[in-house]
This record gives sequence, structure tokens and C-alpha cells, in this order.
Amino acid sequence: ASASPSSFEFGDLNIVVVTDVHSWVSGHRHNANLNADYGDLYSFYDHVRAQALALGKDIFLVNNGDIVDGTGLSDPYGAMLTPLIQNLPFDLINTGNHELYNDETIGNIVNNGFKAHFGNAYVTTNVADSRTGKNLGANYTVLNGTSSGRSYVAFGFLYNMPATGSGKHCDDVIVRTVEHTVNTTWFREALALAPMAIINAHMGYNNELVYVILRKIRQIMGSTYPVVFLTGHTHIRQYISLDPYAVSFEAGHYFDTIGFISVELSGSTNGSTN
Repeated sequence: ASASPSSFEFGDLNIVVVTDVHSWVSGHRHNANLNADYGDLYSFYDHVRAQALALGKDIFLVNNGDIVDGTGLSDPYGAMLTPLIQNLPFDLINTGNHELYNDETIGNIVNNGFKAHFGNAYVTTNVADSRTGKNLGANYTVLNGTSSGRSYVAFGFLYNMPATGSGKHCDDVIVRTVEHTVNTTWFREALALAPMAIINAHMGYNNELVYVILRKIRQIMGSTYPVVFLTGHTHIRQYISLDPYAVSFEAGHYFDTIGFISVELSGSTNGSTN
């Protein structure tokens, strides 16, 4: 479906999100309904951001991961692709499983400017660099609203990707389990830094690990702490209310979708895919 920014209902917090683009940054030129490219995304976000800020609302641009694999632009190992993605003003970007299949891809992310460019916006909460023992990206980040002055603590989870067998990650990374990560002291302390959490989770919208994260947040922060899950990996469009103060939102694949979600901090949320 198509929509113009003026048709959106802006909340206190607004998020534009893409996931599982898999290098389709130039869109689908032979399909009139899917021929937008990353330049259109930039233009769209620029217009939406201007409208949100004019209304005194906060807005962020998010990428859920799986940026590589899918088209020739992804070869070799994302080396040509990552500089293109750096032209987008992502406030929060995660790693998907496809970034972790080859050591060469990790090398490009770390050494070719991608990680340095995004800095603390590149958040890989449970993914570490095995060569250094440190997180591949930041553990978490705090996003500060331009209009409201509110802060939002943001995390970037990956599902429990195995180290051996089918679908295993490469040797240059360590994927810590979600269950281990949410029980760390630093995770508890990070939640207390802001009155709301954004969980950029590369896993299905209703994956059991979504509920593992939410249950731990509820245990630490209580039942009315707002939480938005931005999910992916399963290549579908979906939205679900997890409880009165938490939602999960998944925005398609192969750049067939630009997701938009708005949050009223009184407790209601509205999500749409366009």
C-alpha cells in the first residue's frame, strides 16, 4: 500500500524502520509497486521528520539488519554495499544473521568505515567480536528526542544464532544467548537510563525470545514501562500487542516495505506498513 507522510498519525515517538533489505537498496525497477530505492527512503524520511518535528514529536530512522546478500551489490561480502548504506541517517542499526556468515563480511564492517561511521548507533547487544572479546557494536545506546527532550534506551538483539551446525555464524563473532544477556548487570542498569525501551530485535515478531526479553524487562522495570520491539528475520509484515505497554512490529523484506510506528506515551500505539 502507499501513503503520504501527511496521512500519518504522529505520536509522541515515531519510528521509520526497514528490515531484511538484503542489498535491494535500488528497489525493484521492474515492478511499478516496488520501485522505490534508498534515495526515496531518504527523501521520505526527510519529509516525515520535518512534519514530526514541526508538531513537537520525536522521530528516528532504524534498520533492523540483514543488509547483505540478495543482489550483486552485496558482493564481495558487502564491500560495495556498506558505503551506500552509510549515506542514510540511521539512528539505530542492528546486525542480522546474514552479516555474520562470513569472516570477510565482518572484516568489511569493522575495517571499511561502516562501524566507525555509525558509532553508537550500531548496536549489537548480544553479538561480540571474537578477535577482541568486545561487542561488535555498542551494547546499547540512548536516543535523545530532538523535540521533547525525552530519552529512549535502545538495544540490538539477534536470535540465538548457533556456532556450529546448520546456519552457524562465522569464527570472527560470538553470539551470546538472549537469556544470558538479559540477566547481566549492565542490561539492568541500562534499562534504568530512560523511561522507555526500543528493542531492535532481529528475530520474528512473535519469537519466544521476544517474550524472554519482555519478561525480564517487566521483572526489572515493572508492568507500565513502555517497550517497542522492532523485529525482522521472517520476512513478513506483522504487528502485535504483547501487553498494554508493549508491541512488536515487523516491516517486510527486500525493501518491499517502509514501516512506520507511532507511540503515545500515555500507553497507546499505532503501527502501519507502507
